[in-house]
Amino acid sequence: MAIIVVSPGKKNKRIKTVSEWRLRGWQPKGRGLGGLYVAKNGRWWGHVDIVSKGVFKFYIHQPPDTLKSHPKWGCFRYIGNGWHAINFPYGAKSIDEGILKVELLINESFENGF
Repeated sequence: MAIIVVSPGKKNKRIKTVSEWRLRGWQPKGRGLGGLYVAKNGRWWGHVDIVSKGVFKFYIHQPPDTLKSHPKWGCFRYIGNGWHAINFPYGAKSIDEGILKVELLINESFENGF
C-alpha cells in the first residue's frame, strides 16, 4: 500500500515509505483527509475522518447507482447532502486500506452488474 523511495547518489541511502493516499492526491482537511475514490468508470469525492489512532470513518459523495445493488450496500448509510458514511464490518486498518476497499467495491459493482 506504500512504496519505498530511495534517494539516489547518496552514500547512506534514505528509504522512506509514501502512503497510498498521498500518491493518489488526497489532502489533509480538518481532522481527516479529502480526495477522490478512483475506479475504472469514474471518480467520486471522498472524505476520511481520523477519529483516533487507528480508527477511521470513511465517506463517499453521490456514489454510483451500480453500487446500490452491491451486496455490501448495507454498509453505506445516507447522512445528507449526497454523502454516505461507510461502515466496514471489521474496520480498516489504515487509511490506505479503506480507500482501496471503497474503490474495490465500486469496481466490483460495475464489473458484476449488481
